[in-house]
Amino acid sequence: YAAIDDWKPPAKPSPIEERALMDRWIVSMLQSLIRDVNEEMEAYRLYNVIPSVLGFIDHLTNWYIRRCRRRFWHSDDPIDHDHAFETLYEVLCLFSRIVAPILPFMADLLYQRLEAQKRTGAQDSVHLEAFPTADESVVNADLEEVMAVMREVVNLGRSLREQHRIRVRQPLPLIKVATSQTLNPTLRDTLSEVVQEELNVKAVEWVADATELVQISVKANFKVLGRRLGPKMKAVANAIASLSDAEIQDLRSGHSLNIEGEDIALEHVIVVQESTGDGAIESSGDVTVELDTRISETLRLEGLARELVSKVQAARKDAGLEVEDRIILSLQTQSEAMTSAIEAHRTMICGEVLATTIASLDSTHNMVNAGGESIGIAVQKA
Repeated sequence: YAAIDDWKPPAKPSPIEERALMDRWIVSMLQSLIRDVNEEMEAYRLYNVIPSVLGFIDHLTNWYIRRCRRRFWHSDDPIDHDHAFETLYEVLCLFSRIVAPILPFMADLLYQRLEAQKRTGAQDSVHLEAFPTADESVVNADLEEVMAVMREVVNLGRSLREQHRIRVRQPLPLIKVATSQTLNPTLRDTLSEVVQEELNVKAVEWVADATELVQISVKANFKVLGRRLGPKMKAVANAIASLSDAEIQDLRSGHSLNIEGEDIALEHVIVVQESTGDGAIESSGDVTVELDTRISETLRLEGLARELVSKVQAARKDAGLEVEDRIILSLQTQSEAMTSAIEAHRTMICGEVLATTIASLDSTHNMVNAGGESIGIAVQKA
């Protein structure tokens, strides 16, 4: 590995553009963290450092590493596999330095396992290394902005699935997204694949204005304003109910409006959203999504196949198989729907569970519930 102080992202590109962008994103986020931590420490605002570090840990573990699990464990492309590990290694090495003043023992443990006596020029302890400074040349503000929107879209989409009790394994046809932010169109379109995978939707459609998805209105929050306004409450409430779209947007952007001589802010009103279409609507800040919750028979069968994959993976774990072990998968079901799902998605099922073949169980077997359908599962190492 290259010396940390001179490190740049691997020169060879990841073969899949979306994966390459994930690598560039986490490197950019780390360099932004280093820049922010240096700025806050130099100003003695140490109370601002911890939230930034915790935020980066969330980005690293709950987004980058989780999104790249396949690349780490069983990537079919050795270049992409190496690229992911190189990026993670260098990020962890730099991260051990940035948290050394905050988590001295944990940072040194990380350093000992990754660098000490393993890298040319490494010190005996992370506390003997120079504190890192940001490399602005690898900070990509556009990429960070687009990825932040993608994460918000995913959060909103998951919330809608929970509200409508639709499991993530059940594919859905479409999610429409509107945001007032001006995003890099190339990055946005490429990273839309992330939203598709995370939310298990067939397509992501970007619309120019949230009004294409939702009709937004506001009404007075009587609980908050009642005591304050007294006899003026009725006049203010009527004025709030008749606010224009532009004025509502000002409120949602954090500005206050003078209504009947009173300063009214977002916390003084209740925002009401009504979908202009048939989908489920959710919004946060300047991001609004509409999730199409209609499930066709084709999508239902794919959902059953994905539920079956989950049950087979559990059976693999119970059997004590290693992650890379190939298996012979045997199934037993009386469900026509499950039979159709297996036949339609046999290749996907085999690929996901590393099955060399799918056979029929000859004898009665303990049955499990997969997406509301009963099925017997047996696995053995191939």
